[in-house]
Amino acid sequence: MVGREQWNSTGSMDSWLSIIAFSPATNKLFFIAAGPIAFIHYILFLEAGSVYSIGGSNLSNNGAGFVNGTPSNVRYRNPRGLACDTAGIIYVADCDNHAIRKIDLAANVSTLAGNGTAGYADGTGSIARFNNPCGVACDSLDNVYVADTGNNRIRKITPAGVVTTIAGAGEAGYADGSLATAEFNNPQGLWVNPSGKIIYVADSGNGRIRRIDLK
Repeated sequence: MVGREQWNSTGSMDSWLSIIAFSPATNKLFFIAAGPIAFIHYILFLEAGSVYSIGGSNLSNNGAGFVNGTPSNVRYRNPRGLACDTAGIIYVADCDNHAIRKIDLAANVSTLAGNGTAGYADGTGSIARFNNPCGVACDSLDNVYVADTGNNRIRKITPAGVVTTIAGAGEAGYADGSLATAEFNNPQGLWVNPSGKIIYVADSGNGRIRRIDLK
């Protein structure tokens, strides 16, 4: 098992726990401890509820940042969303780094898409740009879907890191319609069915749950 540094939930930590994702492939439950503590943790149920860190940052080790690597040096900046693919790979919506991060089964972290700069661009890997992405979800083919919150759009990333826009005109608003003309306002989270044909979006600024049907 990787990331053996144990996190003591009864210790002095100005943080809160959020965003749970379960991986059937690894039998682990993942969550984020937010606030000044920017760790990604996991729970392995087989270890009697003990919690172990798989990397992150806090005020005692230089805080947030945008660093790939091993659990001992990786940095995030306000991670907001988690999802697991069919193999147990974890994807993180690293909100304030404007990137989607990838954690492999050995707990090594890389950047799937985005480059740390806010913007809007489709493309592959670091060419693509996001604006404060807050939510991620995976389908059965290991495509990653992103609630690109600041861009008011829903994006898709293939396993090869190719980013396209699924829906959203880009302006904050409320409008149903075609994929290109529909409007969202601060979409925060999403869920996708295994085939990737139906997406439900938590359209936060509009106070609605929206449905996207893909052919």
